[in-house]
Amino acid sequence: MPILTSSYITTLTTSLTWNFLMKRANEITPLFQDIRLSLSATSAAKSLGLKSAGALERMLADLSIPPFYSLRDWHYVVQLVDRFSASDTSIAHWSLARGEYPSVYYRFIRRVTRLTWNDVRLREPTWARENALQDWRRFIANEDV
Repeated sequence: MPILTSSYITTLTTSLTWNFLMKRANEITPLFQDIRLSLSATSAAKSLGLKSAGALERMLADLSIPPFYSLRDWHYVVQLVDRFSASDTSIAHWSLARGEYPSVYYRFIRRVTRLTWNDVRLREPTWARENALQDWRRFIANEDV
């Protein structure tokens, strides 16, 4: 029988909480599958059949889901960490292949995480999810997660 360390329990709790929240946000998360920093709340609202970004924010609040930009940004950071932290491919090569400037992604990661990409990459793979959930705790605190 494996020993349940506090690190293992934290990882498991983070994973379950993340999956629960993503399931709750299942209407909007498909919009985040392709990392597009230009995705606005207005265009996301229109894609979901809502009239405005305000209607989208109200829908998210009613579902105890974080605001659109916070949800989008952390979802993208988690995707970038999952895709590149243990990979030989760099964000720079990936973004250049997409015809985009790498600096945009590095600045984005720095703005969201307050860390450089190198610092983020050196952390545990669950770090991004843990920090997203920590950032979102005031929005999901009233729910049984």
